[in-house]
Amino acid sequence: MLPYFPSIYPDELLYSVVARYHRHTGTDHPKLTMAELFGNRNVLLTPFLVGQLRDLARRLPAERGLTPERLAVTATFYPYCVAYEPPPVRRAMLDAMTRRPTERRFATWDIAANPLHFAGTLRWCHTCAVEAAERYGEPYWRRAHQLPGVLVCPDHGVPLMVAMDAPLSTAEHQSLVTAPSADDARRIPQPAWAADGACLATLREIALRSSRLLEAAPFDGSAASRLSTLASLGLTDPSGQANSRLLNAAYTAFIEPVRSVLPEARGIGWLAAMTNPQGPPVHPLHHILFDLLLDSLSRPHSGNTTNIKPAQRRMAQGEPPLRGQAQAEAVGMESTTGCRPPWIWMTTSSARPQQSRTRRKPMDWPALDQDLAARIRKAAADLLDDTPRRRITKNAIRTRLGTMTDTDRWRDRFPEARRALGEVTETTEAFRKRLISRALASLGPQAPFASIALVRKLSGVTRASNPLIEAALAEQTTGTGV
Repeated sequence: MLPYFPSIYPDELLYSVVARYHRHTGTDHPKLTMAELFGNRNVLLTPFLVGQLRDLARRLPAERGLTPERLAVTATFYPYCVAYEPPPVRRAMLDAMTRRPTERRFATWDIAANPLHFAGTLRWCHTCAVEAAERYGEPYWRRAHQLPGVLVCPDHGVPLMVAMDAPLSTAEHQSLVTAPSADDARRIPQPAWAADGACLATLREIALRSSRLLEAAPFDGSAASRLSTLASLGLTDPSGQANSRLLNAAYTAFIEPVRSVLPEARGIGWLAAMTNPQGPPVHPLHHILFDLLLDSLSRPHSGNTTNIKPAQRRMAQGEPPLRGQAQAEAVGMESTTGCRPPWIWMTTSSARPQQSRTRRKPMDWPALDQDLAARIRKAAADLLDDTPRRRITKNAIRTRLGTMTDTDRWRDRFPEARRALGEVTETTEAFRKRLISRALASLGPQAPFASIALVRKLSGVTRASNPLIEAALAEQTTGTGV
């Protein structure tokens, strides 16, 4: 049993506690610290990936009461990752963190908030560092600052600063880095979006709700309850299903202030899964964005429901449709049939009937061609940010645009649009290469040293793509001169 282990500060990461222990004890190498705490120098410990907590708890002072489950709940991202997962997944993830090598266990999972896919940077708040130094004598890494989509301190509402790249993700290169001091903030400039009030307010709300998931009990909401809320807002079809066009338009308008700042919020492919009980798991950040959207739509004069027709809203609220005289009064008609007799129209209306029908203007095909090509390229760019990743095909672009002129039928009229389709659509091999490239980019400087299995798991490709991974790794090695 260890004679000393640092006190765990409020909202502190377990990685931060171990880093402070490494500094306090003056151990020569991080691997020696891993051997002291876990009994195994090859244990992998990063800010986002923690395992074998049972081995750590056995070596801690018994009077501290630091059980494996308590460490997982209070010093890791476990509450956030399972906030919207069913009980079997919560138990399985807790078992993985307390008993088994976490890297191999999580690499095979497809949970929405997989720790392997967390951001590759550590963030910190200058004001929090000052307060921690005054109260505890040293700063530390906070959990709430490292959550996906959190760019603002939930306590102080100021932009977070990026301190460093996350430690290397292999046990052979274990590193333990403590949080920077307040003096290190003097040479870090403020981001440009800090001057945008609407952007800062939205990011602050995202940070507040994300941090609450670390403390609150697991969420018990359902797709049916969210669908009921959409119905009360007039965002459902007559059949009772979510109207994807209205929902997408409302979300696009809501997220516009932070669209350029928060890449995780750009895609809209996850919106359909929020109201589908049999849909795939949705990331906690997307749950938070969806709840913020509903709150903004529920506020009066929110400005996001202007495209909802009154008839749709009445049907969504369970009110009977207007008929007869009530309908005539609602639309300003003068008879119970809902239309004005010709003689009343001619005597009461100030409008003059048209004397001649205007001739339809000829189609400006070049302008339509340029406009369609621009829309195709924009849709392809948006598809690149969709989660989960999907191949860019002609059908995917048509679905994103809603309606698209048949370029095959009018091929002579749309040369630029056909050229744009040829540029942006992907073959299966090109799509796999893009997934592999993103996986390597997420590994940062360690990409040339990654194994084929790790890249395959991060990218989601099958074993058939091993040659593509080998080629990408060879290119990484050549480019870095390794």
